[in-house]
Amino acid sequence: MKTLSPTQLQTELLSESPPLVLDVRLADDFSAGRIPAALNNCVFEVAFHERLAQQITDKAQRIILVGASRSSQEARMAFEKLERAGFSDLSILEGGIEEWAGTGLPIQSLAPPPCQPTAPNGRLAVNLAESRAEWIGRNLLNKHWGTVAIKSGSIDCSAGKLIGGEFILDLTRLTCTDLAGTPVHDVIVHHLQDHDFFDVTRFPEARPCHHPRGGDWGARGG
Repeated sequence: MKTLSPTQLQTELLSESPPLVLDVRLADDFSAGRIPAALNNCVFEVAFHERLAQQITDKAQRIILVGASRSSQEARMAFEKLERAGFSDLSILEGGIEEWAGTGLPIQSLAPPPCQPTAPNGRLAVNLAESRAEWIGRNLLNKHWGTVAIKSGSIDCSAGKLIGGEFILDLTRLTCTDLAGTPVHDVIVHHLQDHDFFDVTRFPEARPCHHPRGGDWGARGG
């Protein structure tokens, strides 16, 4: 993944052809402090791709992705999503908004910072309306990607730290995003659900299971 420092980004922003700055943090964090002229599109939300199509129409445009800090993952996640969507000139701001502000570069504040949430504890149910799983399939010549619905799920937390969880996927509700709206969409979905892939007639659900030779997680029908 390509990166650039805050001072390098500032130089590009002052040039005759400045890049588009896309801040992929939560909207509340973006409002509390942002790089002037940056756009916001939270990478953690289901509507990320839909908003992206409205914000950026030229996939060759230079785009700088901004996250919270060096340790946060939102800019890396956004880089992967945009790269899969066909965007070709992407970079990540090193250190995110934290390092930008620490360098003394301008910050625009639109609202006070949000209150810090209480650290989660115990078992938390997944919000099914706002959650989904993404899949990617590749062969030697091509690749496709899409979503599969989550039937149920929960995560286990202790003092704010994730310690476990389980998700059950509904393989009967599988879509292919890159072929949406084309005649081939239903063909490939049927192919994936057929017996030579997921065999959805026999195994309509997938859930995690321990691999017998190690601690990795895989999927099995339910």
